[in-house]
Amino acid sequence: MAVLSTHTPRRHRLHEPITQAIGIRAGNAIYLGALVNTLSATGNAYRATDSANYRFSGVAVAGYDNTNGSNGVVEPKAERYCVVDKNGIWFFAYSGATPGLEDPVYVFDDNTVSVATTNAILVGKVWRVSSGGVWVNIAHGTGV
Repeated sequence: MAVLSTHTPRRHRLHEPITQAIGIRAGNAIYLGALVNTLSATGNAYRATDSANYRFSGVAVAGYDNTNGSNGVVEPKAERYCVVDKNGIWFFAYSGATPGLEDPVYVFDDNTVSVATTNAILVGKVWRVSSGGVWVNIAHGTGV
């Protein structure tokens, strides 16, 4: 599956959201529905990729554009932060082998999970396998 290039409402099961505001790294945009990582050293949010020193933080609940801004701060009047939902069962495309029930899945890109990646950034565990993707309980990946 391709990385996101526009806002993409993501299917999910009804749940009690657990949200967190995270500052966005300068020069970055995060689309609605994107998987979001934070860089361990700075805590800044990025569109998810399978890169070293990142941690999965949740799913973006809106779109945020900080392409012309400085490193993010969490202020209500600034657009240099994004809000992620760290809870729930979400539908994602997958790459590679078909995951099985309860298999851990990892960040492949901001739109896709996989059972095998280079950096093993945990998104969660498979709740159900469906046509075209998998339902993933992300609480296992975000630690809530």
